[in-house]
Amino acid sequence: MNLPSARILIVDDHPNTALTFARAISQLGPNIDVISANSGKAALAALNEQPVDVLITDMMMPDMNGLELIETLKSRASKDSIYTILITAYDVPGLRESARRLKVEIGRAHV
Repeated sequence: MNLPSARILIVDDHPNTALTFARAISQLGPNIDVISANSGKAALAALNEQPVDVLITDMMMPDMNGLELIETLKSRASKDSIYTILITAYDVPGLRESARRLKVEIGRAHV
């Protein structure tokens, strides 16, 4: 399978999870550039350096959860289209409505 080129950012407060997920996704093809961050703040810093095509973020993180990260990105002046996926193992009240409003895909992690 030869996918088109894409730059993907994986965000998870558990560094091993982010790195493992990033390594797995990078195996999809030579044109897939995957980076990882272990917090919302680190993700924003990475995005200031170079934009991404896809953001995959954990929901439950300290300081800034996944929805807050996505809302911050969507409120920026340069509204580049970033495909976003939010991963959670928890049933967060109002999550579906917020995700629909922000045009975010929700992935369920089973613990």
